[in-house]
Amino acid sequence: MEPFIMGIILMAVFIFFLVIAMLELVSAPFLLFIMSILIPLIAGISPGTVVTTVLTDATGKGVCTYANIFFTIALGGWLGYLIVKLGIAQDIIRRAAELGGDKPYITGILLLAACSFLFVALYGVGPVIMIGLIVIPILMQLGYPRYLAAGLYIFSCGVGFQLNLASWAYYAVFWGLELADIWNFAVYISLMTFIFGVIYLTVEMRRAGLHLRWAADVGESKMPEKRPPIYSLLTPAIPVILVISFKWTAPAAFLAGILYAAITAYRGTFKGLHDTLMRAMYDCMADLGWIFLLIASIGAVVSAFSIKEVYAPISAVLSPMIPRDRLALAIAIAITSPLAMFRGPYNILGLGAGIWSVIKGMKILPITQLVGIWLGTYRWIGCACPTVSWTAWIVGYTKISVREYLPRQMLYVWPLAALVTLSSLAFF
Repeated sequence: MEPFIMGIILMAVFIFFLVIAMLELVSAPFLLFIMSILIPLIAGISPGTVVTTVLTDATGKGVCTYANIFFTIALGGWLGYLIVKLGIAQDIIRRAAELGGDKPYITGILLLAACSFLFVALYGVGPVIMIGLIVIPILMQLGYPRYLAAGLYIFSCGVGFQLNLASWAYYAVFWGLELADIWNFAVYISLMTFIFGVIYLTVEMRRAGLHLRWAADVGESKMPEKRPPIYSLLTPAIPVILVISFKWTAPAAFLAGILYAAITAYRGTFKGLHDTLMRAMYDCMADLGWIFLLIASIGAVVSAFSIKEVYAPISAVLSPMIPRDRLALAIAIAITSPLAMFRGPYNILGLGAGIWSVIKGMKILPITQLVGIWLGTYRWIGCACPTVSWTAWIVGYTKISVREYLPRQMLYVWPLAALVTLSSLAFF
């Protein structure tokens, strides 16, 4: 069969899986595993080769390839849970709320900044829930509509996770770039996301007619009785400083952050410290198991799309459609960037694992330029997509519908994604 015809067939199958993903009929890891087996079989690969190339690589070689990713994410999750259990995160939130006082607008900006700082270190849906149970009620007590409290908190996730070493661990292997290699651009993205979060807050507060002037209740019942020392509040920044400034590896930096938090924030017996450390570790492992399964399934997709009989036909279809000029490519991706949502074709932690593998293999652009353009689409994942685990929890907790939340969020995330995508041309 002609490669182009086979490519059309494979893309049709891909679109079928995309629809299933968008309708959330099947969990993402299961869907990706099925796709990684079915597409090579349709391409004419023998079942034995599929098992050898896809499943063996994903579960055998993949374990070795992704071992450092799993270890990094596990240590990052451990540090995140420890920051919460030691009261560091709660104290940062309390100080921001107290500083804002009786001004809802200023308090909102300060809480956006505080949560953004925390999410540089916190990772996983568990810490997002624990911090959200404190922050979202504060915003609502200030008179924020539910959609505004949810949207602002989601923006803080988008700001902080962009600089999160654990969050970047998988992308470092996929793209072959460490976060330090694009650090200046990553900081720029976080800064722009924060600015758009403030714009979102400003515009939506005026739309809601929010002019209340009473002090926020910072939720004393959810706060630790004893406040940690102020120098312990630097804990979220410790791993990033060690990696970027002193070139430490991410696992070593996370271990140093865990040690720093334990020494500076804990007051009690050694037995109590041991129990706190172990509880934080056990809790984070329960939270991160789904992420490990997702990464393994992505490894299977990458292996499947790297097979010549799969890669060549899909390239034959995509190649005429992809602009060779980087400005034209950036504009095209900026316009279509919402396709990153719902595990779509721009989402590497979804069906995009195969598409970006093909585009990367086509070597249209240097890898740093391609990553810069891709990071624009990532704004949708960090700041809007309702299928992301923490966003789904936030939307559910605030009791708003996706229809109520998403159209408003898109008004701000789409220009943000376009700005980041086009700005990458100036950085790389």
